[in-house]
Amino acid sequence: MPPGNHRTSSFARLFAGFALIGIIPLAGCSDSLSLHAMDGPSPTQAPLSSPEVAPASGHGPADDSRLRIRVLPGEGEWTFQATAGDDSSYAIHVVDDHGRVVQTIGNIVSRPPFTTKDLLDIRDYNADGYPDILARTLPVGASAMTGGLLYLFHADSRTFVESPGIDQEGDIAIESNGCISVEYRSDAMNYSKDHYCWKSDRWEFQRTTKD
Repeated sequence: MPPGNHRTSSFARLFAGFALIGIIPLAGCSDSLSLHAMDGPSPTQAPLSSPEVAPASGHGPADDSRLRIRVLPGEGEWTFQATAGDDSSYAIHVVDDHGRVVQTIGNIVSRPPFTTKDLLDIRDYNADGYPDILARTLPVGASAMTGGLLYLFHADSRTFVESPGIDQEGDIAIESNGCISVEYRSDAMNYSKDHYCWKSDRWEFQRTTKD
């Protein structure tokens, strides 16, 4: 990605692939969230939104596992599963506690390894009490810094929506309660870091610092 590139939106769509899944730590979430491993088959297809049960098994590893998280209080755990495509892209499948496919977020471009623990970080980024998804993308410029797309959970729609208000695609990190930073390459030699805080249901830009 060229220095200072603006982030581009990802659209939810159908994506085929084999599941390469791992378990990631759930750090920084509220106490109501839990994380477990669940053995099971991996999906080969998943619609954007469907009342059907989770996708059937495909060509994933025999020792397959899924990420399970309690998203909403009073409900069972939801399953998160990443599937690799054929062109350096992957999709995230979200299945509720009844086995229904809630959402598929597809066409996210990254680089191997295509495993959940390397691709996804699920934490409460905006401090609203619900887990959010940080999806890893390609490195930022000619560096080892990995970019990311942040999908925030909307309780009313029960879906994860790509976060508006973040201008640059870069390495997203939690700085404090409800505040994040986005680090990116600003030119051939230097890096910049934009700081945001979650206010009035959106990210509000605070300042830019130079490294």
